[in-house]
Amino acid sequence: MTSQTIGRGITRNRERLACTECRRRKLKCNRSLPCNACTRRGASDSCAYQRFPGGDGDLKVRAEERLEQLEKIVKNLISESPNDVSAAPSSAWEDTVQVPSVSSSSSQPGATHLSSALEDIQELRSAIAANSEDDERSVASVPQNPRIEPVGILFGSSSPITLQKILATYLPSRQNVDRLISAYFRAQPIAAPFIHSHHFRRLYASFWTDPLGTSPNWISLLFSICHISLNALKPKVDDGQATKNSRFSQAAAYCLALGEYYRPKPFAVEALLLFIQSHCLTSLILPPDTAPVTATLIRVATAMGYHQPPARPDILTPFETEMRRRTWSLCMQLDLLVSFHLGLPSAMRFSSWPCEPPRNLSDSDFDESSLDLPPSRPRTNPTETVFIIEKHNFMVVFDKIQHHALSARSRPPQDVEAELIELDSEMRKVHNELPPALKPLPMKDSVFDSPNIIVTRLCVTFLYCKCLIVLHRQHVLTNRPSSLKTCYEASDMLVRHFCDSYEEFGPGGQVESERWFMSSLTVHDFLLGAVALSLVTLASSRAGASYTVDREGAMSLLERSRDITIKLEPTRGAETGHVRQVIESTIQQLQVSDPASSFLADKAVPSTSDDFRMDWDMGPQDTADSLWDEFLAQYLNMDGEEIIPFT
Repeated sequence: MTSQTIGRGITRNRERLACTECRRRKLKCNRSLPCNACTRRGASDSCAYQRFPGGDGDLKVRAEERLEQLEKIVKNLISESPNDVSAAPSSAWEDTVQVPSVSSSSSQPGATHLSSALEDIQELRSAIAANSEDDERSVASVPQNPRIEPVGILFGSSSPITLQKILATYLPSRQNVDRLISAYFRAQPIAAPFIHSHHFRRLYASFWTDPLGTSPNWISLLFSICHISLNALKPKVDDGQATKNSRFSQAAAYCLALGEYYRPKPFAVEALLLFIQSHCLTSLILPPDTAPVTATLIRVATAMGYHQPPARPDILTPFETEMRRRTWSLCMQLDLLVSFHLGLPSAMRFSSWPCEPPRNLSDSDFDESSLDLPPSRPRTNPTETVFIIEKHNFMVVFDKIQHHALSARSRPPQDVEAELIELDSEMRKVHNELPPALKPLPMKDSVFDSPNIIVTRLCVTFLYCKCLIVLHRQHVLTNRPSSLKTCYEASDMLVRHFCDSYEEFGPGGQVESERWFMSSLTVHDFLLGAVALSLVTLASSRAGASYTVDREGAMSLLERSRDITIKLEPTRGAETGHVRQVIESTIQQLQVSDPASSFLADKAVPSTSDDFRMDWDMGPQDTADSLWDEFLAQYLNMDGEEIIPFT
């Protein structure tokens, strides 16, 4: 061994068992030419196999060539010496090689006979074929790589890849991307308001001119738009087995990691915000790891100053100032909604910073070249930003309500009562000032409205009801009349609107094109309303209750809710199953005479400021209170069941 070869590793180029296209698409290849997968795609001409000089494939080919050459030599020797051949092996070549018949069945060729060489050749061919089959079986038996979770990519669960490889692997043709982008901007209720359509159009054209020269964070934003369009806007077959296609979300996550989303960089906040929103819009069950990503989003946005006006007017252009206001508003809304959904405290409070709400402006009113912003349009004048502005107003109060629910125990009862009345009044004022198009309206009266208006109205209605439920439900079992009445009316409205609209999101329904609305957040609101309706119905049935609900109406609505939870349960996780049990147990209790009277009568206290008890607090961090457990165990037949927090 020479000194040049010492320490040098031995490399072995293994033959690729699958064609190039099947390897790129991660499909199973049957190793024919063309293979079945390429034939089905109509790409037979592009089916090719990668060959390495000196690799396993070349060695196999050379071995087969040597065997063929050796076979020809043996055949020639047999044909030249027919008298020496007493027997010939039965093989696939009998038709082409004329071997004299054997005169004696007892004659056996020796080990050195030419016929033995033919047998050896056949053995070698069989061994090669068997080895190839073993290789194919071993490849088929190797488990496929587990599906890469996009959120995990952000935290390093997958090795980073280059921007060139991301685009080559995940980016479809421009025609397909154009269609996805067009569908996204037509869906006004979910189109992100911080993406200015005219500004985006110019950046989009520049991207196709120089893809590799574009910011990875902006490309992540583009992939998130494609993910939303593909999974939330394109029609799907209602077979109950539809799964989310996450390839665009994976690409968005790779681009975020490549663009160092955790550092203050251009488009970092917008790209991470849209990545989180895409998961909220397309997930049947929101994964818990969305919470740390949302917390990171708030920290990065705060570090870049999105939470407050610029120190000097000349630092940012009017266009940038308005886009940052829209971005920060949506950041805060998602933080509150995701935290509430997962039962966690929010990362930031709305009241902590003096950031102004977005203006009611259409994208056609201004762009990046505007020297000043026009005055905000009236709230009754619908624009692309009306929805986010109204949600912003609700979420400001919802932030206070969550803080009230979490801190009520540590405060004097009279202060809690005063704040409760104030927050209730503030929430109703925001609701009363809604534009007429966004005020609650039954589905039967919405036949002449567009699907966009219907889902926007439903979203605002659910948010309003949810705020009142969270505010009053901890006071329901203190026999506070106003809380009993408000919680019942809010839960009844939420559950009734959901039940009335549920079938309309199916095939042939009024809002079939807006099926994205039935995401994890919306269903969670329905489950919250169903549990609150069960609780307040039983609480009002106790002896001496200060408020009595419509028992027959509540029973009918709970039965409809039970039927829907049965349909949702296979795809919505264990939480839906627990709610179904609560509803069924409530219905059983309502069917017997004087349900829950003795137990609840013991827990009831007078509704006076001097005797205001907080023992039944069920705020977002205290839903599994021991008294709540006891109530469910005794009157909802849930002994031994784990209680899921409904926060």
